[in-house]
This record gives sequence, C-alpha cells and structure tokens, in this order.
Amino acid sequence: MLRVVRWKPILVLVALVALTASPLLAQSPSATATATINGKSLAVRYAAPSVRGRPIFGAGGLLSKDPTYPVWRAGANAATTFTTNADLVVSGLAVPRGTYTLFA
Repeated sequence: MLRVVRWKPILVLVALVALTASPLLAQSPSATATATINGKSLAVRYAAPSVRGRPIFGAGGLLSKDPTYPVWRAGANAATTFTTNADLVVSGLAVPRGTYTLFA
C-alpha cells in the first residue's frame, strides 16, 4: 500500500521550531537602550558579542578573517537597530522617523 506524506504541515512545523529556537540558542545577550529627548523617543536594540576567548581584531586592528571587511553588521546575533518615532536632524543630516539597521 502506498502511503501519501503531506509535506506542508511538516514544513510549517519545522519552520516554527526554527524560528522559536533561534533566539533561545543565541549566545550573546540582547539589550535595548532607550531615551526620550524633547518628547522624541529613541531606541537602540543590540546584542553584545560574547567573545569567549576568540580573536576578534587582527594585525593593525583589522577584523580577523572577515572577507567582508570593512563592512559588517554592528552587533551579535542580529544587526543592531536604531528606532525613532520622530523626524530628527543630526549634525545637519535629516533622519526621518523609522527603524534603521546599523552597519560599520
């Protein structure tokens, strides 16, 4: 007798497990820094890298063994985000309200 396997429910279950387990397996602690300045809310969400004895900076202060250097996302686990609920002007640069991903 031929058995029919329904893949869609299995794939949905695997995707849900992966999405919920991902933050639990992250080894770097997450944090949020917030401030309200003149009624404007600012928030930075980041994860501090857990170096655990690994070399991060190589010769000349360059990131070691990073083929994408000098561009890399700021933060561990996921890129650092900056959120503002109001339009800002920072040193003459207009920053519209929204959420931004920071790269260094």
